[in-house]
Amino acid sequence: MSNAKPVDELTARDFEDHPIWEYAMDDEDTLDETYVRPVHSSVVPDETWVVYQVACTVTVASGKSYPGFLEICNSAPHFDAPSVVGASSDENWPLDSELLDKGMRTKFEKYFGAKYAQLLPVRWRLHVPVAGNPQLQSGVFEG
Repeated sequence: MSNAKPVDELTARDFEDHPIWEYAMDDEDTLDETYVRPVHSSVVPDETWVVYQVACTVTVASGKSYPGFLEICNSAPHFDAPSVVGASSDENWPLDSELLDKGMRTKFEKYFGAKYAQLLPVRWRLHVPVAGNPQLQSGVFEG
């Protein structure tokens, strides 16, 4: 399990090296439920109720793009919003809702150079196809 790590510690480099990650549910004796591991495939597998973190490009309303990931389950987005990933886990930002903690909100606004509402709508495009669909999935999160 040398490549396993908590999902909130994934970085842009991790997704460059391995565009698909899965929860390490079969190794919960040594790892907790937050741990993920790379999937060695160029296509997101079609396994029922398995959640994958899949590399994507996230484009905010201004047109600026960031590396990110979207969770895929049952060959479809598990959540509507992607997460942005940076060079370190300190630069990881789920985009599903505005941060309530003032300190984190200030850090978020500094990273993006904008308030949360100014980023919307957020567009995403997967880097790899999902099994059964050769086209790369994309979508929009309105907030």
